[in-house]
This record gives sequence, C-alpha cells and structure tokens, in this order.
Amino acid sequence: MQRYYFCDDPACEVVYFGEDGSTLLRDDLRGTVGIKAPSPDAPLCYCFGISRQDAAAEPSLREFVVEKTRLGLCSCETRNPSGRCCLKDFPRGDRR
Repeated sequence: MQRYYFCDDPACEVVYFGEDGSTLLRDDLRGTVGIKAPSPDAPLCYCFGISRQDAAAEPSLREFVVEKTRLGLCSCETRNPSGRCCLKDFPRGDRR
C-alpha cells in the first residue's frame, strides 16, 4: 500500500508526497489547505469550519475547539489535510 506524507511548508506547492516519489499539489485537491493558503478566510479548523479570520476576530473560538476536542467531537485525523489537530495553529494572543 502506498503511503503519503503531508508537507506543511506554506511556500511549497506540494501538499502530499508518496514513498514512490509521487506528489499531489495544491491545484490537485478539491478544497483549500489552510496552511498552504495565505488568505484570512483560509480554513484553520476543519472540524468546526473556523477560518483564520474567525479565530482572530473571536479568540474564544480556541476554547470552544479545546472543549469539543476534550469531548472527542473532532475528526482531525480525517478532516484536517495534515491529519493533526488544529489547536497548535490557533492564535494564542499575548499569553506569557
């Protein structure tokens, strides 16, 4: 079975690359991959439909996602193109 890996470099056109050297580019995919798109309306949280702009305008959305994740109501492994949780990508504000 062919395994694919996610490229999280925002400057790179490749989204997935296979063990056999095959690649899937941004334009090969149906949807926008948030980390690969610089626009404010790019997806940040795929499970709950939150964009970068939404998260910046409403900081409490991060806590909403934290709570839903704790309850097991997310599907990051299948909805997020990276297969990882989006929480690390949320703006954290000025926490010290």
